[in-house]
Amino acid sequence: MSLGFEMKNTCRVAVYGSLKQGFFNHELLGCSTHIDSGFISGFKMFDLELFPASIRSPNDKIFVEIYEVEAETLADLDELEGYKEDDLENSLYKRICIISRWGPIMIYVYNKSLENVEEVIGGNWEQ
Repeated sequence: MSLGFEMKNTCRVAVYGSLKQGFFNHELLGCSTHIDSGFISGFKMFDLELFPASIRSPNDKIFVEIYEVEAETLADLDELEGYKEDDLENSLYKRICIISRWGPIMIYVYNKSLENVEEVIGGNWEQ
């Protein structure tokens, strides 16, 4: 099943940490269009101090901002998130596609252990 990313020059990305408006990595989004903000279900967030981590969790939700990004910006985000498409085992985050009320969106999920890491209560990282 195609989710529509193969032939497009842009895709939608959900950000939930240092890439949000007002945070230190937001400038990496450049001229990307802010689509909307809101909660998405199916994820739980943890506080890694300098940035958060989210994982799949069917009964939880997190707050995200949705952006329409160009392919070049997506590559910059991949680098920031330590995502290596050809080496998923060693990636800090994995980029996955989910279906949301905004249509298909990409989101980065943490790919390392979160043992002894504190959960972000309420699912909204506001460091």
